Amino acid sequence: MPSKIVVIVAKYVRGDGSLEIGGIETYVSQLARAFSKTYDFSVYQRAANASIYHFDDVKVVALELENFQMLVDYVEKNILTANDILIISTEQLNVFTKWHRTLVIQHGIYWDLAVKQYTSNNLARLLPNIYKLMDNFRNYQRIKNYNNVVCVDYAYSNWMRTFIGDYAKNTNFTVIPNHADDVFFLIDPPCEKEPISILFARRFMRFRGTSEFANVAQKILQHYPSVQVTLCGDGPELKQMQRILPPSASVNYIRASHDEMPEIIARHNIIVVPSLGSEGTSLSAIEGMAAGRAVVASAVGGLTNIVLDGYNGLLVQPANEDDLFRALEKLINDPALRRTLGEQARAIAKEQLSFANWSIKWNAAINETAK
Repeated sequence: MPSKIVVIVAKYVRGDGSLEIGGIETYVSQLARAFSKTYDFSVYQRAANASIYHFDDVKVVALELENFQMLVDYVEKNILTANDILIISTEQLNVFTKWHRTLVIQHGIYWDLAVKQYTSNNLARLLPNIYKLMDNFRNYQRIKNYNNVVCVDYAYSNWMRTFIGDYAKNTNFTVIPNHADDVFFLIDPPCEKEPISILFARRFMRFRGTSEFANVAQKILQHYPSVQVTLCGDGPELKQMQRILPPSASVNYIRASHDEMPEIIARHNIIVVPSLGSEGTSLSAIEGMAAGRAVVASAVGGLTNIVLDGYNGLLVQPANEDDLFRALEKLINDPALRRTLGEQARAIAKEQLSFANWSIKWNAAINETAK
């Protein structure tokens, strides 16, 4: 059994000593929660000034090193011993390690988007098909040296088998979907009295389906004036969304921390995740499921691993505004369907997408890697 688990991250602590906010950082915090009482758990990052930080579940060591490869080399040489486990927080760090007991985390495919939606490179936009092939190869290069990969959904391992073929036989792919914190399961069932409320809680990025949702929400309000719409987040698409869907008595734009999300979800009937791509097993969808809300999601990435269309949510085609409108209209007009989808969503989340289940799967992955 390992005595230490060391995680390599891009940045977990800011220069002022505060925690970085982001999906990968939240994921590492959950790993700390799962392992810090069993193992010597620590996080290593690069920083302008070397320092050590202590939080409830984790020690964070910041080192003055030029690149992530030097950080990995330092940890291999000076920190790890015997059966210890090294975790690379994302394959996008693009590092090589000789440490046999290494796990790398793959957080979802981003390159299922149109090239113009994830790169500003003019040549790439001019030759998108060629760029896609190069990007496929680059993503293979980032993962090829790892024997143990934890994926948040099945889309990535399926892509590897399709693109690389026999290579996948040499790699242990473990799929561990994301999870909802316990507090989301304690939220009361939604109030079925008017007005019906819809929540879009994502970072306001183009690939999250921001414009599509704003257009559809505007149309929904024209047909159903009593509906309330909340857009929770921030990002570069905020002004564009507000041009399409201005704030009003029916439209509320807010910002919130993750700790505030249970209370926000509790005020809503329907959760919408209309991403165009670049989606793993979305926390917004899982937390909505755990809270017993009706979820409408695009059929992209890992969303199809957690939402069964018509059983515990509704799936729509990405970028198809008519499809999204019909799904929302169906839920607005059918309280029994909202209730049934929400109840079955919560049941699935309790069985498969809880922190306890996530921890069991991660412990199994650690034990397998330690062999």
